[in-house]
Amino acid sequence: MNEHLRRFKRIVAQVSDQSGVNFRHHGLQDLILDVGKDPSPAQIAASAAIYFCREVNQYNGSEPGLLVVMDFICETSTSFPPECTEDASRDLIALLNRGAGFDDVLQWVLQWYKA
Repeated sequence: MNEHLRRFKRIVAQVSDQSGVNFRHHGLQDLILDVGKDPSPAQIAASAAIYFCREVNQYNGSEPGLLVVMDFICETSTSFPPECTEDASRDLIALLNRGAGFDDVLQWVLQWYKA
C-alpha cells in the first residue's frame, strides 16, 4: 500500500467517525482493490467520487462521500486553492449529475494535480 492509499484510508476513517457512515458498505474494499497497489492521488480521488458519490449515473447526495473526495484532493493536490473547495464541490456534483463516468471524473480531478 502506497502513501496515498494510507492517507486516503485515514481521511475515510476520520469522515466515518464524524458522520457515522460505514464506507465499507459503500464499496471501500472494492475501491482499494480496483485502484491497485500504487495508484496516483488523482486515481484514488476519481475512484472515490465514483464509489461514494455516484448512483444511477448521478450524484447520490452523499455529503460524507463528497467530503472524503474533497479532503483527499485538498491534502494531496499540487494546485488546489483551499478557498475554492465549495466551488470545486459544486463542479463535481454537476459533473456527476451529467452522468460522468470514471474517465470524465479523472479528467476533472487531474486539474488539481498539475505541476
